[in-house]
Amino acid sequence: MKTKHIPGVSLVFALALYAWLSWPLPLFLTSGIPDRASPRNTSIHLMEPGDHLQLMYHFWLAGDMLAGRTTPFHNLYEFNTGDDRERYSPGSYYIPFSLIYSGIAALGGQALGWNLTSFLAVWGTLLLTWLLTRRYVEEEWLAALTAIVSLLLPFRWINLFGGSPAGFAMLWVPAIWLGVDLAVRRRSLAGGALAGISVCLASWCDTHVFFFSVLALPAWAILAFVADGGFRQRSFREYAGIVIALLPLVLGVGLALASPAIFQWMTIRHTGTAPEPRLLSQRTLDEVRLYSPPARGLFDPRVPGLGEHVYIGLAAPLLIMLGGLAWLVQSPRHWRKHAGHLAMWLLICCVIAVTALLALGVRGPGGGELLAIARRLIPPYSMVRQTAKIFILMPSLLAVAMAIAGGILMRRLRYRKIGLGLTVLLCLAAAYEYSKQVHAGISLLESSQGAYAAVANDAAAKGLAPRALAIPLWPGDSHYTSFYQHFAAIYRIRMVNGYRPFVRENYYTNVFEKLVSVNQGWLTDEQIEHLSAMNIDYIMLHEDKFPEKVSPFPVTQTLRNLLEHPRLELLHQDQSVWAFRLLDQPSSKPPYAPHWDVYGSARHWDATRTRHVKAQTVDDLQAGGGQALA
Repeated sequence: MKTKHIPGVSLVFALALYAWLSWPLPLFLTSGIPDRASPRNTSIHLMEPGDHLQLMYHFWLAGDMLAGRTTPFHNLYEFNTGDDRERYSPGSYYIPFSLIYSGIAALGGQALGWNLTSFLAVWGTLLLTWLLTRRYVEEEWLAALTAIVSLLLPFRWINLFGGSPAGFAMLWVPAIWLGVDLAVRRRSLAGGALAGISVCLASWCDTHVFFFSVLALPAWAILAFVADGGFRQRSFREYAGIVIALLPLVLGVGLALASPAIFQWMTIRHTGTAPEPRLLSQRTLDEVRLYSPPARGLFDPRVPGLGEHVYIGLAAPLLIMLGGLAWLVQSPRHWRKHAGHLAMWLLICCVIAVTALLALGVRGPGGGELLAIARRLIPPYSMVRQTAKIFILMPSLLAVAMAIAGGILMRRLRYRKIGLGLTVLLCLAAAYEYSKQVHAGISLLESSQGAYAAVANDAAAKGLAPRALAIPLWPGDSHYTSFYQHFAAIYRIRMVNGYRPFVRENYYTNVFEKLVSVNQGWLTDEQIEHLSAMNIDYIMLHEDKFPEKVSPFPVTQTLRNLLEHPRLELLHQDQSVWAFRLLDQPSSKPPYAPHWDVYGSARHWDATRTRHVKAQTVDDLQAGGGQALA
């Protein structure tokens, strides 16, 4: 197949795979987005909070800045404590995916923008992986097949559908490795430029993708060097050509490493102070243990939770092992002639094994001794909490390893058709294993919310920028806050709440600790003055986003306390969201609802998701749990 035809053919395959694995998303392309990927049946929810909403907020923010509706480099709508200048936050804002999303969303809405952007990330990954694998195998169809199978790896979809930036940024892994391969084997300056640009974009999109891709660069450069003949007789000009071709990659890594310092310098120059410190920096081994997947998860599809993240199945490893076995059986007399194939196979198998063992964290051999070594030798590794994130390398590794092994099987076995049959059969088996692990959950988006609209309109009538505190109030690292961010962005309400992986010390001590009692509806005059000092005039209560963790009492207790509070006035209620206005002076109020029974545990459960012998299946894609209790 000619190279110019690969983009079109890969587009067709990517579209088919995306529609298959995301089903029933095509039915909700303009109204819902994926919120998870799991082996369980499809579920559809209305406005499910999670990383998908948070990342979409940041995509939207980048587009809003470019459109001139939000001040450039100002994240105004979260963690805003009253001074917009303090929200100066220079960064990459997930370019280029945020730009692609913003362009599509401007024409077709948020859901369409998100879904088409994620599809383009899938297509780009397949295209680049195909271009990479074809450099290690003669058969074009085998390069395409192994690229497709690797794309189905569950980890890729868990991140993409779950709203992790890594799900989009994994596009840059095969791009980096393709560039390195071209630079080493062809001495191509364009290849080095591709790798350098991809490394830089990876750092702007996801720290894990950048970190692990850079760690794997030496191994991939060695693999490309071996594929090009290793230390055969080469001229000085050839070695110099490789070094020159890799210079753009060095520049790209340097720019990526310098970006945080550049953004910090911009902050100091703009605000006069350095960015506020993080409350948490390095991860302890006890914390890493909580996020280390069990070793059984590598091969057993029935291991739930973190085990799903590291699943590689049985078929793909079996194909890779058979490739090496076929070489050993058929090539002992000609090992010098074919030593390059064995070296490539051994090297990529070692990299796959190290990747898998590091992914297991402290549950790896020897209690995670390999991870301990990595943390000692590579200090930034101690920042990694979710050790399975190294699996961002696995799809590309498996694609090339399967292609090399398949090529060996078809050339080393005495009967080529047997090798061909084994290769195709195991590739299809791997595709089946992976596809069974991926079922998309769908979150239907709401484009309006009356309580938030009331706050925005009330503030506009007073000539003020709307500022609010949302309840429940979290320490700053809860995905529930993504629900607030969605509506705050729609109505451009400056919230004191926010959501980020690392909690800022200032927010935790001056906001959360001082105001946490608001979760029970208790607000003293001192706390209200503290809110006023941050120019907060409104409080929003989400009664259906009130898990038992935030209060020992049900939300009814909090709601009643707010309704009866002398310094609060009910502004508007829309379904489960209540908006209150802060008053300058207390007002006398009679008991709002003395008949409300608010005494009891906050623990609750959803009947539609409860397994019961009398449960009836509901044939409705919009049903919350897919069943009902008779």
